[in-house]
Amino acid sequence: MTGWQQPLVSVDVVAVRWDGEELQFALHDRPNEPFVGRSALPGVLLLPGELLIDAVHRAVNTKLGAADGGVVHVTQVGAFDGTNRDPRGATISIAHLAVVNPAASNLTTGQWVADATALPFDHEAIIDAARNELGVRLWSDWPLTRAILGEEFTTKSALALSHRLDALPN
Repeated sequence: MTGWQQPLVSVDVVAVRWDGEELQFALHDRPNEPFVGRSALPGVLLLPGELLIDAVHRAVNTKLGAADGGVVHVTQVGAFDGTNRDPRGATISIAHLAVVNPAASNLTTGQWVADATALPFDHEAIIDAARNELGVRLWSDWPLTRAILGEEFTTKSALALSHRLDALPN
């Protein structure tokens, strides 16, 4: 087969935190083409022999400048394989939702935003999938629920997050 090339595997991360009122997403400004200067999700190409969880931590640490230990929970969201998702060529993204501890969520090279729109690649679709996954798991995945709401939380705080997820545009 001439001209056939194996797709690259990337790991894109929807890093989130909840401050009790607002669900925030961490973005960084892309330093390279394509889409140089545009805000995007942190993502990295999977290295040979690297575990997905290690790539998640590498993306959050290197692209956002988050302190080690900032990620307190990771959930795989799904695979994104649109044929034109990356102008550089065929890339399959394995997307993850990463809850960042609010106490350790200072970013040196990224920023927290409540409205993540006009993003490159298929990052808005990845955020939508992560938000939906969070909404589905909030009431059944206790490690995820405790990671985003804290070890001790009230039903009122869980309902506030749930209602906020419902209010976000698709």
